[in-house]
Amino acid sequence: MTDLPPNAQNPEENATNDVAQELLRRLRQKQGNWVEWGAAIASLLKTGYNPQEIFEATGFEPIQQNQVVVGSQVYNSLEKFGVSEATRSHYGTRGSDVLYELRLLTQEERAAAAELIFVHNVDADEAREIAKALKEFSYYRTLPEGFSAHPGDAVAHQVWKLARQNADLQQRFAPNCQRFTLCSHASSKAKNRTATNRLYHRSPASSANFTLLPPGS
Repeated sequence: MTDLPPNAQNPEENATNDVAQELLRRLRQKQGNWVEWGAAIASLLKTGYNPQEIFEATGFEPIQQNQVVVGSQVYNSLEKFGVSEATRSHYGTRGSDVLYELRLLTQEERAAAAELIFVHNVDADEAREIAKALKEFSYYRTLPEGFSAHPGDAVAHQVWKLARQNADLQQRFAPNCQRFTLCSHASSKAKNRTATNRLYHRSPASSANFTLLPPGS
């Protein structure tokens, strides 16, 4: 790998070039944490480097560059809404793939989702589903009956909707079991059991006989 000059179409002063070369060196040697990598790559892009040039100089593939750049921006937005120190510390060393999935949420929604995901230790795929649930839940002008604004209730509502779309009881709960557990714990932590209590009814005759109830039932 070699250090590459800034794009010829965007010449920079020597001082700026020196900073860029230092950022490339730090990236190549993987110095710092992933949040710092994202900030460094964003700076290089603004300087005039393109993703391929950064890849050739540092080994960071374009898809990885995008992930850490966007993830670092999400991370920086978390502090504005007072996430816990434990959550902030956790994501400061890992989780760029998880925070990347929260990119389409508002800053307040990002903070709530990040806390929820950290507490329940879910992966990037599950984080994507949680982000989708929060985004769709935010479209309601009035909260659905029986559901609060807590992010766990947003997930609970998404599970309820998905389960209603499938007529087979086994198929209803198997794919959504993890999310159902997640939202149940989340609502419990928020001291709001209403949503999860209305999600399902278990027949006394059989622990496997579930019947979904709509909110407000």
